Amino acid sequence: ICERSPTYVTGRYLKFARGLSQSPWLIDGKLKSTSSVQQLAAEHLAAHFNADGYKFHSGGREDVDVRMLGNGRSFMVELLNAHRALKTDEAGMAELRKLQGQINEMADGLIEVRELGVGDASWFKKLEEGARSKRKGYRCVCYSSQPLTRAQVAAVDGKADVLVQQKTPIRVLHRRTLLVRPRMIYSIRTEFVTPRHFILDLVTQAGTYVKEFVHGDRGRTQPNMGELLGCHVDIQQLDVTELIEEE
Repeated sequence: ICERSPTYVTGRYLKFARGLSQSPWLIDGKLKSTSSVQQLAAEHLAAHFNADGYKFHSGGREDVDVRMLGNGRSFMVELLNAHRALKTDEAGMAELRKLQGQINEMADGLIEVRELGVGDASWFKKLEEGARSKRKGYRCVCYSSQPLTRAQVAAVDGKADVLVQQKTPIRVLHRRTLLVRPRMIYSIRTEFVTPRHFILDLVTQAGTYVKEFVHGDRGRTQPNMGELLGCHVDIQQLDVTELIEEE
């Protein structure tokens, strides 16, 4: 049996819906969500190019309850044994632009794909390196266990190059090796909202557990926002706002 070599479609995605996983969410073999970024972005491509199947690859992933905003996250769809050719000429690019519009219309505001293009196997390395080397921007909505003044919140604003030590978080300990990982918080910006709520904007090293930096994970991440503010702090919402390419 002869099969065609894989066809690669690259792009970036933004995720606007909380509760939408990047890949189909399976627990004990049962699907726990009606859709995913992968299904919304890739299935239409696989159907259009009459592929026997596909694989979805991305430069990292965000948690299911986290939005992916800003400039989006790089991805690649590997189309397996596609019976319709993906052209690289002007007509082919026009075809991808049309498909991009169709995907976004069908996604109905859950995600948006951008910059669809033609890739090759070298993209595997690009995605892997990108996931490791990027600085990442985040916006957190935070809650404090005790009322804070504007001055207390402002005292943390502008801190930079804070080195944190993160022991493998409790929430992922069942699938990650127990290690202490040093991670850099490049910048901290705060905005007072109410005595118990504030906005926290961070730029961090790739691989930083941001939720744990906020709430401390029972002391497993040090320092953390609770230590910096002198009270327990929890995170209510988290967005990825930017993936910053390092030169």
